[in-house]
Amino acid sequence: MAEAIAFDIAAELIIKLSSQEKSVTDNLVKVWLEELK
Repeated sequence: MAEAIAFDIAAELIIKLSSQEKSVTDNLVKVWLEELK
């Protein structure tokens, strides 16, 4: 449940970021998701 909430918050933040920041954040999220597995 906490993961779903965190994902919603992350999604909102990503929407607000510029495209450059979005690509950096996207990479960080991918790394983070890989580490969760």
